[in-house]
Amino acid sequence: MRPIRVWFSKTGNAKYISHLDLNRAMTRAVRRAHIPLWYTEGFNPHPYITFALPLSLGQESAAEPMDIRIESDMENIEIKKRLSSVMPEGIEITGVSEPESGASEICYAEYEIILEFADSGEAANFAMRAAELVSRNGLAAQKPGKQGRQKVLKQVELKDYIAGFNAVNKNENVLLTAVLSAGSTKNLNPALLLETLYSATAVSAGAEKITRKRLLKADFEPFR
Repeated sequence: MRPIRVWFSKTGNAKYISHLDLNRAMTRAVRRAHIPLWYTEGFNPHPYITFALPLSLGQESAAEPMDIRIESDMENIEIKKRLSSVMPEGIEITGVSEPESGASEICYAEYEIILEFADSGEAANFAMRAAELVSRNGLAAQKPGKQGRQKVLKQVELKDYIAGFNAVNKNENVLLTAVLSAGSTKNLNPALLLETLYSATAVSAGAEKITRKRLLKADFEPFR
């Protein structure tokens, strides 16, 4: 049995595929590609396929990891070739490698966010005010959480979840680059950050595109 990490991008209409449907689609694809999957043992064996940090619906990604285990010495280049031939539209296999880190080591995610405003003045105003708001305390938001077994909304200071942020405007567009807390213990969805910035600036984009560029460890080295 050999662990394998498959890297793929998810763009275009594929961003509307839910995590559950993505799991099903990738399981079918691996089978169609005739990859010799390793199955769990026990009463109900199933193929070992896991995703380190599921992507939110409506967001694109340049590098999503999927871990599988195989029962052969099939080379990584052959796995990539086979999987690439059966992927649905909008999902592209970008690499296959041996895992170097565990999912628990993910601490941050780097995002590229493109916002389109009504005019250049509105875009410049949002970029300036967004950068000011993120640079200081006082950017609070209602974040979903749990209290015991109950789901509750908790007020949090978003600056505690932002490790890096930059806003640049060009004509009617604003390009945001953000490094946000990500992982099983501390996580900030960029959609919540945008929602909070829209509310604080009283300016909203007419269109937005959120792309997760890569996952990072605590030392900001890439998760591989």
